Amino acid sequence: MWVMLLLALVHVDGKPMLASNYRICNLFDTTHTYDVLHYRIALDIDPSQGVVNSAQTTISLRVTVATLDTFDLYFAGMLVDSVFVDTSAAAFVRLADTLRIISPIRYHLGDSLDITVFYHGEPSHTGGFGGGLYIRAWYVYTSFNPDGPRYWFPCYDYPWDKATAEIIVTLPVEFYTVANGKLVSVDTVGERATYHWYESYPIATYLIAIASYRNFTTYSDTVILDTDTLPIYTWLRHYNTEYAGYFEPVPEMVEYFSQLFGMYPFMGEKFSNVDVPLGYAMENQTCVFIDLNVPWSDLTSVIAHELSHQWWGDCVTLGTWADVWLNEGFATYCEALWAEHVDGFDGYIDYMQGIMQTYLSYEPYPPYPIYNPGASLWQMYSVVTYEKGASVLHMLRYILGDSTFFNTLRTYFNTYAYGNAVTSELQQMFESTSGQDLDWFFTEWVYLPGHPIYKAYWSYQPAAGDTNHVTLRILQIQSHDHGVPTYIMPIEVLITTTQSDTMFTVWDSLDDQLFEFNVVGTPTSVEIDPTGWLLCEKQVIWVDELPQVVEQLRVTPTVSDGQLHLQLMMAEPHDINISIVDILGRPVYRIFAPHTMRLDRWLNVSQLPAGCYFIRVDAATRTWVTRVLLLK
Repeated sequence: MWVMLLLALVHVDGKPMLASNYRICNLFDTTHTYDVLHYRIALDIDPSQGVVNSAQTTISLRVTVATLDTFDLYFAGMLVDSVFVDTSAAAFVRLADTLRIISPIRYHLGDSLDITVFYHGEPSHTGGFGGGLYIRAWYVYTSFNPDGPRYWFPCYDYPWDKATAEIIVTLPVEFYTVANGKLVSVDTVGERATYHWYESYPIATYLIAIASYRNFTTYSDTVILDTDTLPIYTWLRHYNTEYAGYFEPVPEMVEYFSQLFGMYPFMGEKFSNVDVPLGYAMENQTCVFIDLNVPWSDLTSVIAHELSHQWWGDCVTLGTWADVWLNEGFATYCEALWAEHVDGFDGYIDYMQGIMQTYLSYEPYPPYPIYNPGASLWQMYSVVTYEKGASVLHMLRYILGDSTFFNTLRTYFNTYAYGNAVTSELQQMFESTSGQDLDWFFTEWVYLPGHPIYKAYWSYQPAAGDTNHVTLRILQIQSHDHGVPTYIMPIEVLITTTQSDTMFTVWDSLDDQLFEFNVVGTPTSVEIDPTGWLLCEKQVIWVDELPQVVEQLRVTPTVSDGQLHLQLMMAEPHDINISIVDILGRPVYRIFAPHTMRLDRWLNVSQLPAGCYFIRVDAATRTWVTRVLLLK
């Protein structure tokens, strides 16, 4: 675990700049030989020709290896005219999307230097979302892609090497230019105007953005946070001004999320929304892009989603692209939190039901996990990272309670603000603040694919007096193909009788499990998860007599003393093969029980390291797979 340290607040040309900690970049890429401190990107653009007339990007960096005289930057497309290392001309070569620079000077660990690249030409674009710089007669803008920045300025465009940045754009005078941070100056010379924006907080390259348009309509507002005033802007294309009303709640949203998570992270600059023809919305730091020509079903939720990214994604940035759910799951969950603010807890639950139903309706097959969902953009940006990611936070809130849950989010934000975080650090944070081991939860919900499908049967028998004995059998009937687990989860059970409603909570951990309750009055209905806390499919069936459980596996779900209790009941004798495998699928323990109907054993697993394991039982009639957490 590490924490982003802002070592010093320095000033460059009278402008604030946050110095970065050069140790951070190497936590995620041990081959990275330098830490970028600052980007200065200057572009002179001719929109009528669709070209960059001239461009100059200066990268200030610090060496993080013993000696270094070759620097690799990512840069694709356009023509490089020359390169300087500090004030010396340097040789360079283009290798696919890499610009390799051979410095005439050898640098050493801790040395700081500037690399300046001069270039021009017609920008090219990535696949996927078509990231890069778009130059049109009426509009100039940048589009997102994880590696999109390298298509319009040389950089190290992985999110774990954050730096400050300034963007200087020259265009015909009728274009208004918006970018990250704070507007430093606007200089007009003849028929051309130069806008200079400065982002004084660390920013990941994929969040650096510009938008220039001939006919922006500007709406200004403010919000007071503590004693500081934050400017809020909305820039709309002139034919989309009818949407202005949707942005009126933004100051209230900023205030609400600041109360929940911590102060808006880019005070002294701004928050803004810009109408840009992307085909989607993008959370650029301090400068959100939203395409208002997209037929959004709920534009207010889109605005809340992108605003919340200023905390989750922009200030606390994913450590690797495998952790993309830390951006998108969090922001999707914040949509539900905004619904709670507006419509109360019922509004929150209703919104989360919609999120979970969206996931269940569009879950990909074969299923894949939230963490490291795949290299494809369509895997990275799917219902798995958005809707399932939000559902994970929703279920954590249920398990831990509001106080612990929201306190953890604030601590997580304060710990990793202006830096990067990965999934394991989020888990450690929740474990630290709650005092609970949550490996079981993160393993099944984050590191493994799928969701539970519950099919439950219930019946009751009269007991003493006016009480009745209710028996509930919960089966998990989801397929275990592709690593889908048997889920360990607390499940609310609501039993309604002629006299009262009673809520119970049971811990379900097996494919087939029995629970028993005593209630006052005659039972009329049983519901599982009535509030809607769980991402699941469910069906509850009343029967006159509960089907006999003739084939059942029971395993102690959590082992702390090295003794695992395993019980197996079969309808008739079979040869039984039992194996315990680790998280990588490697067998670590095997048992064979010939011609067996009943098995009740204590297994000594004290020699196994702590962690999550799977128990597989193969019989002639069926196979069980369940999970067990071994603690030391």
